[in-house]
Amino acid sequence: MPDEDCVRGCERILEMTDSLTKDDLVFTIAANGVSALLTMPVPGVSIEDVMDTTYIMQIERGAPTGDLNPIRNHLDMMKGGRITQHIYPAKMVHIIAIPPGNFDKLMNRNLWLHTLPGFTNFQLAVKNLKKWDAWDVVPHSVRKHLIAADPKYETIKAKAFEKMDFRVFGVMPLQTGMIPAAMKKADELG
Repeated sequence: MPDEDCVRGCERILEMTDSLTKDDLVFTIAANGVSALLTMPVPGVSIEDVMDTTYIMQIERGAPTGDLNPIRNHLDMMKGGRITQHIYPAKMVHIIAIPPGNFDKLMNRNLWLHTLPGFTNFQLAVKNLKKWDAWDVVPHSVRKHLIAADPKYETIKAKAFEKMDFRVFGVMPLQTGMIPAAMKKADELG
């Protein structure tokens, strides 16, 4: 669950990236949990509002992370590719905890790797809140921000990444990842 420490961590990231140049090289690592840890709410939405929205969607409604992330990505200053804008113009190496695979999918259908472009939009965020019958119960500031759909807070799309110097490495082969290991152990136990 995101909290004030997450916001302080993001503030520290911004301090560290403020003076980067094209001669710098930055490594990022993204895995499960980064969506909560990388939280810096947009102006007008408090960390408590983000926490409440996350709780309502995942705990009360049981929404999967794939339905929550379009919402979180549009309530945040760092998600949906925005952190990469702060790292630019430095060269970037993004290490991600997924199997190596389809680069086009990572660049054009990404929901949760916040160092890469986000394909979602404000309309999907609103749609997902309504889908889970949460629109009327999330904080007013969240609804107001999503309805305003200010382009300044839209996720960063693949086109913007064309000018950036970056590489992406998936480091969790399918045959040795956590899920296959758990499945193998379950088979062993019967």
